Amino acid sequence: MGFFSSKEPDIVNLKTEKDINGLIKALGHRNVWVRREAAIALGESGDMRAIEPLVMSLGDFSINHTAIESLVKIGLPAVIPLTEALGGNDELTMMGAIKALSMIGDWRAVEPLVSLLLFLLDDRVKNIRAITEVIDALVLLNDERVIEPLINLLDDDGPGDHAEQALIKIGEPAIIPLIFAFHRESVIAWSHMYRIFASIGQPAVLPLLEAIACDDINIRIGAATSLGYIGDISALEPLLRRYEQIKMDTFDDFLETSAIVKAVENIRLQSKIN
Repeated sequence: MGFFSSKEPDIVNLKTEKDINGLIKALGHRNVWVRREAAIALGESGDMRAIEPLVMSLGDFSINHTAIESLVKIGLPAVIPLTEALGGNDELTMMGAIKALSMIGDWRAVEPLVSLLLFLLDDRVKNIRAITEVIDALVLLNDERVIEPLINLLDDDGPGDHAEQALIKIGEPAIIPLIFAFHRESVIAWSHMYRIFASIGQPAVLPLLEAIACDDINIRIGAATSLGYIGDISALEPLLRRYEQIKMDTFDDFLETSAIVKAVENIRLQSKIN
């Protein structure tokens, strides 16, 4: 299909005759409307012979969206060819494959998409658009394997905002991995995590309360601060109890008590308690 043919085919007749080969040939026509109608007809046919040509048509800017929709209509049989297209050199084809896989929603797409995400992260600036597309696809596929790669993205100003929104959508399954991520000293990542916990809200309160008693000072400070962002009144008494347990012997003790005091102030402010 590298060279467009000139003879105009009768798409309606090809469709009526169920001439799949004729419709596939029409994907290479010079007229964009012919190519688009052929792609639509192939999707409606559900014929597996149409899958590979439609995957190739993802690289055709003029009918990229139509090819995506047709592959989604064909559904599960298209999953493996689409995952194979993730490794190609053509960005438009790769992006179309990502979109189609997210819309089909089959679990077999998760592992290839996670692998692609990890590969793209090697050059985050160059691949920012593809990274965000993969994140969106993995969130739609609702698989917990995406959580760790998303947390790793929180260190970056660019994809960090997108990863934050994705983790908010994932919600409760992300709580424990996020708490453990406080052990990393990253101001940017911590800011994202505070907002994530604030959005998740009440389901995160108990795990965070458990974390304020752990051995890691960074996790204790991050957990206390997050509780302040959430503003749940049930955290007040445990936070004050933890405050009383701190001996104030070290600078870390000072940092932790400061975080607790600020969290208590925030909770009281949000709960209007004086």
